[in-house]
Amino acid sequence: MASPNWEEALRRYASPTVLYTPARRAAFTIVAAGTILQVTPQSTRVWRPLTQGDYERSLPHIGKSGRAELQEASRNSSYIEAILADFASRR
Repeated sequence: MASPNWEEALRRYASPTVLYTPARRAAFTIVAAGTILQVTPQSTRVWRPLTQGDYERSLPHIGKSGRAELQEASRNSSYIEAILADFASRR
């Protein structure tokens, strides 16, 4: 299955949605805001931007054994993994 493109992600999260990180099952809210996705961990309630660059840098590393490369590609890698899992579960 192909990964969703950035525009699909922006459309999917036009309304706030609660997702969970795959590894720790940490809840966060995601919502599109212009050309970025705002990610708000429920633990801190402080939002941070997830950009198209973060997303596209991470895609080639998702599902590979080395987490270091994925985390280096984006500090938002856990959220990107959750986005992909959400798309996979709804297709």
